[in-house]
Amino acid sequence: MGPVAFTLNGTDSFSDAVRSAVAGLAGLKDLARIPLPRVAQLLGLSLRDPFMVSYMDLRRTPGASSWNTWRTTVFRSRCTDPEEVFLWFIRTHDGFSISYRHPATELAGIAVPHYVASTKALLAAVANNGGWPALTSHLKKETIAHDGYQTHCGGRIS
Repeated sequence: MGPVAFTLNGTDSFSDAVRSAVAGLAGLKDLARIPLPRVAQLLGLSLRDPFMVSYMDLRRTPGASSWNTWRTTVFRSRCTDPEEVFLWFIRTHDGFSISYRHPATELAGIAVPHYVASTKALLAAVANNGGWPALTSHLKKETIAHDGYQTHCGGRIS
């Protein structure tokens, strides 16, 4: 777990962006061997990441091709933080989905779904024609839970 930094200019193509991201990852492989909790402990810091993006390709997981038939549901941690924004991108045999949670505030309730819709449009355009999109499509949001601190949502991307 750690940040990836790379330069992205407004005129870069998708291919340029991927090359920059790969170059940004190149120096991080050695850091991946160092446990982040231990680094935080040595620095006397708490391990807290208020923004997290996760990608999981679950197509090779045993039984994954039957999950839709079995009506499998994804569960997430009961842990909530009123300041966290978490995004889970999940690839299965049935498509590509996103689940997310965000602070239960009016601003986050507008900003995070807009971010997710923009990301959906970007991914769809890249998948369809290899280029950046005009951001016009939106994700159909499904509220899964709301505990007063966080709102948990999800939706199908493709």
